[in-house]
Amino acid sequence: MPLAIGTPKLTTEKLIRSDASGDTFVTIRQAMQGQQEERARLFDEITRVIRDQNYGQVDEIKQRISMEELKRVEVRLTLVDCNILDRDGQTPLFTFVDDGVAKRLSMTETRFNEQWGKLPPEVAQEISEMTLKCNPSWSRKNPE
Repeated sequence: MPLAIGTPKLTTEKLIRSDASGDTFVTIRQAMQGQQEERARLFDEITRVIRDQNYGQVDEIKQRISMEELKRVEVRLTLVDCNILDRDGQTPLFTFVDDGVAKRLSMTETRFNEQWGKLPPEVAQEISEMTLKCNPSWSRKNPE
């Protein structure tokens, strides 16, 4: 029997460190190939400069990676539900849509980035850790 592509695994976790009441949650989806490729583009640009200084060789390798940007992108690619509210205490910070197949973010990348930027760093960190838990191949211990 040929391989049948299943649905990605979903993991719902409570933000225990950020909300002691246990009422706040996020749901993270396992990344599929499309999300893997988009994440990998963050590592695409490497510049290597080789200079010969009096018959010696000097290598200079430059790569721009922002760990905070990496966290934000990983969450944007996999966040499918969350009940965190905006500053007014009424409006959801992130919006989602259920297209009948799966729930997913219903925001532009720019809007997501704006909303993500409102989070306290410790909340963003906790969500990032949950993203890595659901996507262990993205672990910082296994760099691209």
